[in-house]
Amino acid sequence: MLSTSYLYAVKTLALLARATMFGSIIRFMKIYDYTVLMTPDVTGGYVVTCPALPGLVTQGDTLEDARANAAEAIDLYLEVLLEDGEPIPADVTPIIEPLSIKVA
Repeated sequence: MLSTSYLYAVKTLALLARATMFGSIIRFMKIYDYTVLMTPDVTGGYVVTCPALPGLVTQGDTLEDARANAAEAIDLYLEVLLEDGEPIPADVTPIIEPLSIKVA
């Protein structure tokens, strides 16, 4: 199985080749940091969401898989935003607290 870093490098090179092929000039690459929530799923594995990126949901059988899938999902999400000329959202710090609900 190929490592995540290897796959990321291959994808990055493919993007660079595509940009060069179309005559685009790449000015710089920026690193974005995002908070993700990895919630254990009742059927096993983990469901991952990113509060700063609405609608982004992925999963993984292990925490390692969940992290890798989250990184790929975020990368693709940001790529679509850039292609559509949309701004890249800043990370948000979620407030996590227990909430008691009384059910009659």
